[in-house]
Amino acid sequence: MLTSNEIVARLVDRRRARGERGSASIATIFQGDGWRVADILCSADASDAAFEEQHDYVSIALVMAGAFSYRSSAGSGDLCSGSVLLGNARTRFSCTHEHGAGDRCIAFQFSPERYEELLAALGAEQAASIFPRVTLPVSTCGAALFARVEALAAGHANGSAHELALSTVSWVIEALGRLRRSRTPTAAQTQSMFAVARAIDADVSGDHSLRTLAALASMSPFHFIRCFKRVVGTTPHTYVRVARLRAASRLLCDPSLPIASVAFEVGFEDLSVFNHAFRQTFGVTPRQLRASLA
Repeated sequence: MLTSNEIVARLVDRRRARGERGSASIATIFQGDGWRVADILCSADASDAAFEEQHDYVSIALVMAGAFSYRSSAGSGDLCSGSVLLGNARTRFSCTHEHGAGDRCIAFQFSPERYEELLAALGAEQAASIFPRVTLPVSTCGAALFARVEALAAGHANGSAHELALSTVSWVIEALGRLRRSRTPTAAQTQSMFAVARAIDADVSGDHSLRTLAALASMSPFHFIRCFKRVVGTTPHTYVRVARLRAASRLLCDPSLPIASVAFEVGFEDLSVFNHAFRQTFGVTPRQLRASLA
């Protein structure tokens, strides 16, 4: 099973080998009554001009790989793997890729009427039908959700797409409620921190010590921690751990791989530490997750 990063890398390589310009494709994973789950792949890079699009539905897009900038009449933001893009219906928007080539998003898209039904089912306020911001930062609370969504896209999900859609909307509402106002990072800080995040995603098992990552950003460790959390939404240590655990959840789809091998493959040197971190993040053990995907 290819990871999202590998899928994006192959897409970008193929586009460049053919001398084509960047483009986006949308594949429907699941189609419901007034809603769908879409797999959105983009091969654009910094050389491609932005063009205007429109959200025809209420959209909750989980960024599975890559990094890009989003601009719309409702707001703007920068996103990387693990963050979430929130789009209000009938909103015009454009995306640029100055942070690197290509991205993959898996989006839950609802008609306004269907989304309001979901909010009512969750007991949410009617005001929640309009997103107050366009992005949600990376969060450890979202790691399990991302793993379940990626499993759905790969055909390994155990459970209904309806349940996953409800869980996704519920998680977004809770995440919006937790957010507080914070200082806006500069464009240079965003560019630098997303470069580090993409380096982590490209090699989750690599040497991602604080000293190594800070040196990559040409910053002191303390300044790097503050800047990374401001841009990405979590600490470098947590981002590395979540990236490794998400990679592990994908590898667990292969029943021929021993769990110990999965742990070492993604960068954990101690199996007990891996098991504890996995259960803490996903709420189940690696063995239990594997059994649920069988």
